[in-house]
This record gives sequence, C-alpha cells and structure tokens, in this order.
Amino acid sequence: MNQWQNLYDRFVGLDLERRRREKLERARAEAIQAFDAWCSQAVDNTMREIHHAMSRRALDFERCTGCAVQVQYPARPAIKAPPDGPYMTFLHLHVGFSQVHLYSHRLSGAWPLLHSILVASDARSGPPSLRNRTLVTLPRCMIVQRADGVQQLRRVAPADPQRDGEPIDVEEVVYRCFELLVDGLRRAA
Repeated sequence: MNQWQNLYDRFVGLDLERRRREKLERARAEAIQAFDAWCSQAVDNTMREIHHAMSRRALDFERCTGCAVQVQYPARPAIKAPPDGPYMTFLHLHVGFSQVHLYSHRLSGAWPLLHSILVASDARSGPPSLRNRTLVTLPRCMIVQRADGVQQLRRVAPADPQRDGEPIDVEEVVYRCFELLVDGLRRAA
C-alpha cells in the first residue's frame, strides 16, 4: 500500500470515529431529553397529587382542631433555568406564624427531589422577618421511575441508611409537612 492510500485510510477511519461519537452524543442527548420530559411530568403529577391530599388534610385539620390551614399550589412561579436547570416548583402550607414550603428540585439528567422548609417566627415578634425566623430544611423524597415505567416516591433519609431509598406514599409526605407545620407553631408559641 502506498503512503497516499494509507493517508486516505487514516482519514476515513477518523471520519468514521467522528461520526460514531456524534451518533453516541445525539443518542445521549435524546435520552436525557426524554428522561427530563418524564421527570417534568412526574413532578407535575406528584405535586398535584400532594396538593390534593394536603387540601383534603387541611379540611380535616380544621374540622378536628378549629384551626384553618392555607394550602397554595403553585405557591410561586416555577423556576426553570435552561439548559441544565435547576427546575423547581413550590407548594405552601401556612397557619399563624408557621409556614412549610414543599418544593421540587432537579437538575437535568437527575431524579427530582422534594424538600420541605419550615419557616417559623416568634409570635411576639410579629410576622416572619429575616431577624426572627427559624428555618429548618429537610429532604423528603425523590421521584423515580420503576421498571414498569410508573413513578414512585422513595425516601431520602441520609441520617437513617436503613430507610434511605425505601418506597413511601404521598400521605406520608403530607403528614410530615403537617407535622413540621405544627412544630413551627410550637416554636412560635
């Protein structure tokens, strides 16, 4: 084989390798795009389901305690910072000087997480301000896709490795948010 033919063959090999890499990159980008679309839909479905359950529990709470709990979803516009996120949506529980914010958070290519934040202030100091509030942030769960394609909530429990990753239901997420809300009222008293 002459040197020119060798050069041509090397070029063809490089071109084939470049095309193979481009094809892999396109497939990877399409897979991430499909995954992100699934995650976006899963977050919307989960937050609506949680909102419905919280609204029902807020009515139960008022009936049993005489104290009205306000539930708001969406509590503010979603945050979507393309191309890679973060993507966040917000749900809000409020009673007296205690507030709980449940929010979804995810980055492109990652499972969505749900976190809750307690914002409580001292009742003697008036409404929450930067000076008189207590913030407690807790990871609650992640939304994953089971092998059958159905979304599922899985516990995020860094302090309890035995329970981390186990399936949980919407009712537990709702209960934990109300529990945090009541704890905030105790702090404000």
